[in-house]
Amino acid sequence: MARKVKRIGTSAGSDMITHTSYDYYSQTPGDYSIDNYYLRELQDKIDADWDLQPNRVKIEFETGKLTNVWDLIEVLFTTVKSDKGKPIAEDHIKFVFRDIQEDRFSIGSKFRFNRDFFLNTKQTKDRDIWLVTNMDYTSMTKSVVTTRCNGYLGNIYKDEQGITRYHYEPAILADELTDTSLFYNSVVVSAKARLMVTTQYNDFTAKYHLNQRFILGPTYRNEQGKLTGQVYKIDAISDYYSDSTYDPRNVGLMKIVFEVTEVSPYDDFETRIAYQEDSEMIISDSAVKDVEDILSDDIIYTLKFKKPEVISDKLLSTKVTFVPVVYDSNGKEYPDLAKYIVTDCKLENLPSRVPFSNYVGFEQGYDNETNEYFFTLQRKRLYLNGRLEVTCTIPAEKSPSGEKISLSFDMNVREQEV
Repeated sequence: MARKVKRIGTSAGSDMITHTSYDYYSQTPGDYSIDNYYLRELQDKIDADWDLQPNRVKIEFETGKLTNVWDLIEVLFTTVKSDKGKPIAEDHIKFVFRDIQEDRFSIGSKFRFNRDFFLNTKQTKDRDIWLVTNMDYTSMTKSVVTTRCNGYLGNIYKDEQGITRYHYEPAILADELTDTSLFYNSVVVSAKARLMVTTQYNDFTAKYHLNQRFILGPTYRNEQGKLTGQVYKIDAISDYYSDSTYDPRNVGLMKIVFEVTEVSPYDDFETRIAYQEDSEMIISDSAVKDVEDILSDDIIYTLKFKKPEVISDKLLSTKVTFVPVVYDSNGKEYPDLAKYIVTDCKLENLPSRVPFSNYVGFEQGYDNETNEYFFTLQRKRLYLNGRLEVTCTIPAEKSPSGEKISLSFDMNVREQEV
């Protein structure tokens, strides 16, 4: 049971009772309560000395998984040392927080900063992402150990409309390959090597699956001038280390074992998106030329669809209305540009003598009441020689960026209706 100590005597040579701060704050409850005298005094000391610390820096932290909302926090950064006191590489940094009861961070939390800590001098894509890989719960002061993400995993996903989008997940790539060897048979010699990768466990990484392919490492131009590199596929996934006994999804970090695999002619090394065997509807955005455009902070103008709510990759006999609109990368809509949108449709491998309208019904127009451009598509009969290619375009002279804005996708027109 906690006790409150009070001075009841007098100091030597004095008739007056002398009281100190210890008399008032000496109640010491357990469980790291801030009412604990020692913790209160420690917090006061940290606050008093904070502005005098030479290793005090401001860095950014993500307020929640996949929110992409970043806030500033001031921390002390120190070198991580081994049990023998030897400093570890600078890819590992320990952050000490001012608040000794800091509880906003856990394993897998993301921090972002430059090596020079100048937050306003470089674009977001030039700031390194750091993942919390260890935490100190037992010390009186709260701190975390972070590891620098030295790469990223690029993949595509379908948004709520069914449109394929790009996602790039920061990752910690091991500094060496394991299980490297060569396999021989009568036909070919094949290489085998494995790579351990650590990422944050979130709604994107939770969908990674065995044999999914990713482009890792640098790219280069081959003798034909084509961009190429190395491709890996997932061989094993460890996502079961939960921070809670009864919550299997409370996972901070997941580890992925990659195995080197062959390069496919369909791998896109410009956007660093590897080809997958499962069929996806790809939305090709003219504003996205390579991965640098996707990760850039520059304002990018692009076309998106207000309607339909979900875009299927199959065109059936039911008429579908599409309403494309112009947005910038900050989410601002430009309705005045809708009247400049033009849509073009064509069927792959359609003979020139065969009318397009024999297979697909296509109409476009402008609604003066809603100030919206629209077009409709409807399949009239099955077409087996290819897919329907649709391209929406705003010419460069009407674009706020001075460059053509276009969006293209393709649809399957040979599916039987149930």
